[in-house]
Amino acid sequence: MMLGLLLSLLTAPIAPTTLAAEVLKTASLNFNSEAVPEDTHSRLRDKRFMAATAWIRENQPDIIFIVEGWNYRGFPSIIKALAMATGYDYTYRLTMGVNGLMLDSNGVLIKPGHRFADKQNFKLPHASMTIGDGQTWIISPGATSWGIGGKIITAGGNTVYAYATHLIGADQGKRSDQLIGLHRMIEKEIQDSGESVEKAKILIAGDLNESPGSPVVGNLKAIGYEDTFLSAHPEAAAIEPIVCTYCSDPTTENFNPMSIAPNQVPAQNVIEGDNRIDYILSHGPGMKVLASSIAFTETLNGVWMSDHFGMKSTFVLGETDAASTPVVANPYRDRTRSFPASRVIEVTPDQLYCNRSGCSHSMGPLETASATGVTFINSTKQMIHVDIEGSGRVWPSNFAFVGPGKVAAFFFDEGKGQYSFDTHHLLSPKVLRGDLLTK
Repeated sequence: MMLGLLLSLLTAPIAPTTLAAEVLKTASLNFNSEAVPEDTHSRLRDKRFMAATAWIRENQPDIIFIVEGWNYRGFPSIIKALAMATGYDYTYRLTMGVNGLMLDSNGVLIKPGHRFADKQNFKLPHASMTIGDGQTWIISPGATSWGIGGKIITAGGNTVYAYATHLIGADQGKRSDQLIGLHRMIEKEIQDSGESVEKAKILIAGDLNESPGSPVVGNLKAIGYEDTFLSAHPEAAAIEPIVCTYCSDPTTENFNPMSIAPNQVPAQNVIEGDNRIDYILSHGPGMKVLASSIAFTETLNGVWMSDHFGMKSTFVLGETDAASTPVVANPYRDRTRSFPASRVIEVTPDQLYCNRSGCSHSMGPLETASATGVTFINSTKQMIHVDIEGSGRVWPSNFAFVGPGKVAAFFFDEGKGQYSFDTHHLLSPKVLRGDLLTK
């Protein structure tokens, strides 16, 4: 009898372990590698690095997704520099660039207490050839999209597959192939781990270069992914592009001057409007979206963190009822201050002329906000040169060559300041001058 009882205990099925509900905070940012060639002394990157480090320490996100991570003071990727400064674990890969000029990387950082059980670098469809180890050097002559991340075991024992990606396929068809291709690669990783794809928790985050209503995003939603921002704000679908992450219209309060700042590589000198192209997408049961906001929507440490705004989303993992579900603040944006639109100066042929008084004419003084600064629009048929000097630093550069029909935006050190600008056609004595008072 005792033997039978022992055998029955040994062969009885083991009940699955029920994990306690766990809150998971995530953040994503395209970190603006285009600004690196102009930032020869790392002044902008220094301020961004200090701001990012402080933000991580204050907000304590569990998972951070970074795309367009730039090289920084001997580090091939800012991802590694942030990990060293904060104690986060990380994975990254160089995705584009050339050593000695500029490097671009994607990756994921995870808070202490969580751990990587697996790290993967998935090269997505339609990628060009790359040379290099992807950790310390790379030569990439063309556009290459990757999915960088892996399998994470959270502090609460949950398994999450988390990947950062930047879709730079040449058209919607290619970008759709890349996004679906990343999902298929993650599926295989899950299956190789002996787990169920249907039950797996998956996060894909980054810059998709697509608006929420595009077929690229729609194709991923069709296989079960959630746009976490719309899950937290269903009504936001009706007010796009007010809730933008790439906000290049200088006439709106959403404007981010870095979106059309001068001397970036490649150039960003066209107003493309306001669009939400950055996402945190989730897939799988037991991942309830508690909140989602557009992040980094104001200057930190006196500078804009990127030419994009980021995203942050908070989840609860596991089963909860209404009484036990945590309440999390859920604003559209994390902005704590109001910003006016940029001061727009449209340079026309009528403003650049010579008369009996000479060829130099003045405007102003004009008031503007230091954070949203001034935007020059070249409505002439010739290249113009803009130069700004004053009581503080002009970001990201104090000059620009602006082609016909192109634009350039600048912002300034915080606080009150006095600046002057000169605008003229190249090889021409015609000059438009003015003064700017910042507040």
